[in-house]
Amino acid sequence: MEGDNCGADGIVNHPSVIGVSALSENGLSPSYGEACAAVAVAVPVGGAEDEFTFRAQLNGRRLFAPTTKINNMCTTSFVGTSASNPMAAGIVALAMEANPNLQPRDVSAIIALSGRIPTASATGIYINGGGYLVSHIYGSGLLNTVRVINLAKTWIPLGPRRMCIKYKGGWTGSRNSLLWRRSLLKLYPHKTARFTFSFTPDNCDVEVIEVVRVGMQWLSEHRGSLEVKLTSPSGQKAYLLYPRIKDHFKGKSEMIWKSVMHTGESSYGSWTISVRDTGRRGNRTRRSSSLRASGGIFFIGIELHGTLRNESAFQQNNANIIKHWHPDRLAAYKANVAVTLNTAMIAELYDRDRWDALFEKVEQ
Repeated sequence: MEGDNCGADGIVNHPSVIGVSALSENGLSPSYGEACAAVAVAVPVGGAEDEFTFRAQLNGRRLFAPTTKINNMCTTSFVGTSASNPMAAGIVALAMEANPNLQPRDVSAIIALSGRIPTASATGIYINGGGYLVSHIYGSGLLNTVRVINLAKTWIPLGPRRMCIKYKGGWTGSRNSLLWRRSLLKLYPHKTARFTFSFTPDNCDVEVIEVVRVGMQWLSEHRGSLEVKLTSPSGQKAYLLYPRIKDHFKGKSEMIWKSVMHTGESSYGSWTISVRDTGRRGNRTRRSSSLRASGGIFFIGIELHGTLRNESAFQQNNANIIKHWHPDRLAAYKANVAVTLNTAMIAELYDRDRWDALFEKVEQ
């Protein structure tokens, strides 16, 4: 759907799902792609960045990914996220063949460490406070199959998963439209409501993040105008939900989002959830920031899932990870400070990691 994003997709946001995005032949997001904080990695399958060209490619039977199809036949025009997901699953199968003892959390951790910037012209890429490459568009980046297999072969499993929870308000089953009068915080057009949750060693034994989940229950006059953002102690932002121009639902909504933008970061400090009514009502904008509320939030909560520091993916497999890391990634990790990569930094990291990948061989 035009203007959609996977922040509104309950399957992608499920904690057991690995969200795989697609890449065009140019290493960019194709016209059918969706961005959100739950995207884990990207796989190249083709498809132009603009819809007009992509339609022309489809009509012209442009060659995309070759694969099998029904009736013992083959196709050379498999495209879309329907193609990227099975390709990623095949790579995971190779990792499982290399190390049958891998658990689902180990696979997710390996994927988070096996991406690289897909093209020098990519945008929206960050180094988070754990030193990981993250992006709402590409996840950890273009999946490097050789890296996945090499990490899998010598992988030391993650320690037991731990969880910390904080919330405000109460989850309700009622759909009474007057509930907003009893909301935690009312929403107004063009204004932002903020909620802050602080975690310390005294109230949380998660030291290193694997995944963050945010739950919210709210009422709004136009759901598609909302933007929900999570900011970690490192400063790394995760856009859990973008405005959706074709979502005109009015009433009560509830959602549990997942963010892998914070994988590897320290959990300690203040986490801020920002909820903004952008004022957009479809293709138009509500001009005034009137005193009349446009909705309200009843419940908002955050779950931090992760491990102790000495049981984290980075600490357990340090030697095989840092040999591929740029100094900027190590600096971000040591300081727990996120970095937004500019055009020059993206081009430099892309070039370095591309050559690193070209010379990397499957270890015996």
